Amino acid sequence: RNLSLNGPIDAPLNPADVRDLLTHAAASSTTLAFDRVEYGSNSIDSFTAQLTLDKGRLTVGPDAQCAFAGGTITGAAEIDVLRPALIAAGLKFEKLDQAVISRNLLPERFSAEGPIDGDVSFSRNERDRLVGSIDITANTAGRLKFNRELSEKLLAPAARAAAVEAGTVIPPTFDQIVVGQLTDYPYIVGRLTGRDSGGELE
Repeated sequence: RNLSLNGPIDAPLNPADVRDLLTHAAASSTTLAFDRVEYGSNSIDSFTAQLTLDKGRLTVGPDAQCAFAGGTITGAAEIDVLRPALIAAGLKFEKLDQAVISRNLLPERFSAEGPIDGDVSFSRNERDRLVGSIDITANTAGRLKFNRELSEKLLAPAARAAAVEAGTVIPPTFDQIVVGQLTDYPYIVGRLTGRDSGGELE
């Protein structure tokens, strides 16, 4: 809705194919903006970004911004449009509604409520794998709900391993306690950090 693309764009007049066009096209200080894009029950609003295209590499940013899930997202990304593949990205988000996000991920296994802030960054390593980190903070109350299968197979064993490593004495019913809590887990504040350094999630 109300899409605009303003700025210098150079491209061959008679490209042999799309790849030829993308390889030789160039754009610098070009602005892309739109009011809204809808997909399913979601929408991205008030999007604006500076675009640079050079030899098949598209840079979006460094200060791209949009409204999504009741909050805002800002940041930058680099895309190889010839492959196509995401090369790197760094995003900061504020006041995103977890209910909107969780219903687009695995709604049959996980749901969440409450606003979150945070940032995510990732890039391709020497083995062409995307690696990076994520930091999420919830400064106000919310709620997490995990289905029993996910809790039993993944979350309870992870919690048990962390407790054992910390030297905590755990009861025989530890796993059942964790599963019961995560079925409907209200929280006051919270924080989640994760890092993938090339095959291991921390």
